[in-house]
Amino acid sequence: MRLLLLFTFLLSFNALNAQGLFPFLDNIGYLRSFENGYSKQLDYLPPTEYKYNQNLIVFRDHKRDLFVYDGKKKHFLNNTAVRYELGLNSVTWNIGPILFHWENGRRKTLSNFADYYAVSDSLVVFIDSRDNSIKAHYKDSIYLVTYSLEELTLPQNIGPTTFGFKGPGEVQYIFDRGKITEIGSSQFSFSYASGYGFSVFNDPINQSFALYENGEIFNIEAVQIPSYKAGNNFAVYLDQNRNLMYYEDGDLKKISNYSPDFYEVKDSIVVWGETNLFFMYDGEQVTQICNYIPEEYKLSNKTVAFRNVMGGVSVCNYGTTKEVTKVFKAEFDVNANIVRVETSKGNFLFYQNGKSYDY
Repeated sequence: MRLLLLFTFLLSFNALNAQGLFPFLDNIGYLRSFENGYSKQLDYLPPTEYKYNQNLIVFRDHKRDLFVYDGKKKHFLNNTAVRYELGLNSVTWNIGPILFHWENGRRKTLSNFADYYAVSDSLVVFIDSRDNSIKAHYKDSIYLVTYSLEELTLPQNIGPTTFGFKGPGEVQYIFDRGKITEIGSSQFSFSYASGYGFSVFNDPINQSFALYENGEIFNIEAVQIPSYKAGNNFAVYLDQNRNLMYYEDGDLKKISNYSPDFYEVKDSIVVWGETNLFFMYDGEQVTQICNYIPEEYKLSNKTVAFRNVMGGVSVCNYGTTKEVTKVFKAEFDVNANIVRVETSKGNFLFYQNGKSYDY
């Protein structure tokens, strides 16, 4: 029993202190990374540009060489990349029609004939002009999604591992981690919202609101609904009575019955406003964040950072709201569970796990 409790504690501790990288330019213009309470310099001259998520920082240096930093070391990628996009643990870039991919220290070529491409957490979906097909890269494998004799367009709303698309003959399909499931044939368009292993959509064939999950299709509602969105592992929608509904892993619950004025979904969180109150739901509890609608807010994982009523920055996660800084109108962002505030030019405050760090 003691071993079980210790194991549970360690899992909780690791989840709380999961890796998070947050880049910033110091007051000299050097690119640095804030991670686990410390700052690490990544380059000794200002970069020309950079992108990031909670696991990676990708940047072009002063020579426009492309690098990725993964929390352990800096890897050189290319010196002539035209465009680059980040997955959760990967980088995809192109040089003309040649499409490259880097993940976990390994680099490979996905196609020598790539046209348009899109990147999500775990997918790279691209048009291959050699055989006029759409293909998807997932976990070291490339899958044929569909092909056509006509001009192709990329699917819309590509989820982390899953997306819906139209194949030949107006037939609708779901691609899910390498497997393809047929939905049905319809002359009407479908709009999918997808997460990890599921998609939701208004089904014009059966006039219902449907769910694809684990290779099967179910009706969540017997009628089509006005609005729906997907997070990592859940779907949120407004039903016909404008109740805000939350579906995850077979469980359907009502999280608001007051006709929200708006709602937004990202990662593992949903926020909404109703009667000038601002709420969040993180899969465990509904929390009233504040009794006004912030003029600015940002979401990441289960964290909400927002401009408070006094013009400072506050943060809400795990049901608790705290003020990060009183600095008026300071620029801020949130990444993983870290809040970054630029308190003055080149000077930053980072807030993580209840502690503040100045750099």
